[in-house]
Amino acid sequence: MFERYTEKARRSIFFARWEASRFGSPFIEPEHLVLGLTRCTDIIGEALRADVEQRAIKSTPTSASVDLPVSKALQQAMHFAAEEADKLGHQHIGVEHLLLGLMAYEPDSAVPGLLRKHGIDRALVLSRIPEPPVEDPDERESLRTLVDRLPPRFLRPAKMALEHLQGLAAAQPGINDRWLNRPRFGPGIISGGGEAGWAGGKGRGRRSSTRFEDGVEVVETHHYRDGIEITLIERFRLSEDGKTLSYTHEVTGPGNSEQHTIDFAVD
Repeated sequence: MFERYTEKARRSIFFARWEASRFGSPFIEPEHLVLGLTRCTDIIGEALRADVEQRAIKSTPTSASVDLPVSKALQQAMHFAAEEADKLGHQHIGVEHLLLGLMAYEPDSAVPGLLRKHGIDRALVLSRIPEPPVEDPDERESLRTLVDRLPPRFLRPAKMALEHLQGLAAAQPGINDRWLNRPRFGPGIISGGGEAGWAGGKGRGRRSSTRFEDGVEVVETHHYRDGIEITLIERFRLSEDGKTLSYTHEVTGPGNSEQHTIDFAVD
C-alpha cells in the first residue's frame, strides 16, 4: 500500500495513527492526518493544528500498540492523493500529494474548509512540489549507443543494472540526484535490487519492504554479498505520550545477531 509513499508521507501516516489513539478514535481520520502532517511539513502552521485539535472528537486514549483502521473518508482522500500524483506524472506520493488529496475530499469532512481558512490552497501546495527533471533526449540516445557498443559478455550485467535502477525509482521515489551520482554507481560497481544484483562476478543484491505491526513501522532489508545474506530489521515506535521515538535495529547474519535501541526526543 505504501510502496509509492515517500519517507515523509509514510511518517505522516505513522504520526496520524498516533494522533488517532491519543484522541481515542476507533479510526484514523483526515483530521488525524492533518495533525500528522504538521510534523513532516512546514506548510501547516500551529494555528491550523490548534484549530483541528479543538474540533477533533475526544475520547479515552487508546494504546499506541493497538492497530487502528483507516476511515473511509481518509481512504478516499488517500485515493485522491494517488490520483493527483498520477495527474502530475509523479511516481511518488509525498506530503504535498496527501494535502491535495485532503482538499479534494469534501463530504462529511471539515478538513478542506479548515485548510482554506488558514490559507492553504491548491496553488500554494502545487508551488511546493519540485518540478520533475526535464528529460534530455540526447542522454537517452547516448545510453542506447553505449549499450549497442557493449561486448556481448557485458549485456547481462548492464541489463541487471538498468533493472535495478527501475526498481530503485519505484521503491525509493524520493531519492535525489546527489545520492544517485555517488561513486557506488561508477564503473564496475552495480548495486543490485532483489536477489538479482551482480557486480564483478560476485553476487550482490538487496530487497526491502515496509509494514506496520501493532502500531510499529517495520522496515526489513535483506542484503546479499558473495552468497551471504544479512538481514536488517528496523522498528520505529512512538511512545504513548508522543514525546519519544524509539528506533531499534536488529542485524542478523550467519552465526551472529545484534540488536540496539536508540530513543529520540520528539519536539
